[in-house]
Amino acid sequence: MAITAADVNKLRKTTGAGMMDCKNALTEANGNSEEAIDVLRKRGQKVAAKRADRQATEGAVISLTSPDAKNGIIISLNCETDFVAKNEGFVELANNFAKVALLGFPSDLDALLSLEFEPGLSVADKLSEQTGVIGEKLELASFEKLNSSYYQTILLYDFNNGTNYFNLEDKDKFNDNFPTLTATALPIKYLKAIYYLEIDSIETAKKLIYKSIEDNPYIAAPQALLADLYLAEKEIDSALFYSKDAFYLLSNNNRHRDVYFRTLKQINDSVSLDSAFAKIKNLNSEDHWYDYILTRNEINKKPH
Repeated sequence: MAITAADVNKLRKTTGAGMMDCKNALTEANGNSEEAIDVLRKRGQKVAAKRADRQATEGAVISLTSPDAKNGIIISLNCETDFVAKNEGFVELANNFAKVALLGFPSDLDALLSLEFEPGLSVADKLSEQTGVIGEKLELASFEKLNSSYYQTILLYDFNNGTNYFNLEDKDKFNDNFPTLTATALPIKYLKAIYYLEIDSIETAKKLIYKSIEDNPYIAAPQALLADLYLAEKEIDSALFYSKDAFYLLSNNNRHRDVYFRTLKQINDSVSLDSAFAKIKNLNSEDHWYDYILTRNEINKKPH
């Protein structure tokens, strides 16, 4: 079957391969363009196998965020030389991989490689194909996905106001290693721990609390969550120590007030409760008054 220039040009646009490579592939496939693509792909696999031990230290790093600004990804597509790394086709390929990653939002690099790049072709297959086209080792060297500052902002609001905007299942999808917004902001691990405490998953909460404090030693007030932890474990002395510290450090914080009042209720300490309320009663918060009256009544009901 005669191979026309139009056939070659069409295959070249589809695959990005050179004109002679496309002509040879079409010749081998008897003019069938689909089979020619498969021929080029197999050649790419052979090139990839031959160059597997080469160092791919050049490349392009691409970052993208979703239109709603809630999620983001970063990928690194590596090649062997800076000549290829600066090529427009290579950069376009890296951007296309990034788009697939953002759309699929896979769990890790292996999952990304298995995503569909185009009908009938995975990301891994596309890498092999383009290795044959370009003639250099290509690899997706790294992939990271991030939840945007939107999530941490909401979580911080939850923490400070005792609300639950997201459920625990949603929390588990958040990237634990998302960087904190400021030096004193709470890591995602720390904020997740609140929800594990609420479902009495004490050991998981404990690991998250201590890991987050280790990650960011500049956290302003880990005491409140530690107090919650000790309350859950019935270690009242430790709960009192940390809850009091948390309350007097940030007395206008709803969560800090709540854990301190709950601890005082456990030990029937109305004197300390009155003293604490005197510190916050002028803040004009209905929540402060409500919690104080409720806790005071609970203490009064208990035998002394």
